[in-house]
Amino acid sequence: MTMKTRTAFIALMLTAGLVATASGGAITISGTGQNVSGGLDQSYQIISDTTGEITASAQAFVVTALATWGPAISGTEWIGPAADQSNATRSTSCCSGMDVYQMTFSLAGFNPSTASLSVGFLVDNAIVVTLNGTTVFSDGNGASTLDTVPNSFAINSGFIGGTNTLDFEVINGNGPTGLDIGVSGSATPVGAATPEPAAAMLMGLGLLGIAMLGISARKTC
Repeated sequence: MTMKTRTAFIALMLTAGLVATASGGAITISGTGQNVSGGLDQSYQIISDTTGEITASAQAFVVTALATWGPAISGTEWIGPAADQSNATRSTSCCSGMDVYQMTFSLAGFNPSTASLSVGFLVDNAIVVTLNGTTVFSDGNGASTLDTVPNSFAINSGFIGGTNTLDFEVINGNGPTGLDIGVSGSATPVGAATPEPAAAMLMGLGLLGIAMLGISARKTC
């Protein structure tokens, strides 16, 4: 085996390894305010309400009159049980209770055991998040800066094949209330190579290459 042939063979081994390890894909999933029609978020539905601002179940409103909240996460909008959540309109005697915002996304064509989500949020006042009925995150510190400084968490388990359901339980002490979500996710498509078999194949090709180089060396000695 000439030096040129050996170089080409090693390049082929590395290329094969890279192709085999390429896997994963983006999950189609919406943050708040990214799928809006008629002032309503078509991806987020309020399925339970104790604030008296909305009759559940109904699509959440995009909030157009904000309370003293921080700016929405880039590419998203605040949503709530009413478009007006200004401090002047929503006095401290208004709207204590809980709204449950629900959204769904599909993992059809993906391996659910490989799925993960990265979630950024702002909320007034506190939040509990469930995935398919199991609690995956909570922050009950309503006195903190949850409505002015974005926070984040990850979900790496609990997914199922097909339709998955995320519930955001938003607890409000009084006055304005709202939710802002930015979310992205990924999972390995069904049938795609996984890292373990790819690594094994690359190792096998490497050993084969070493063996062939050794044979070539002995023949040319």
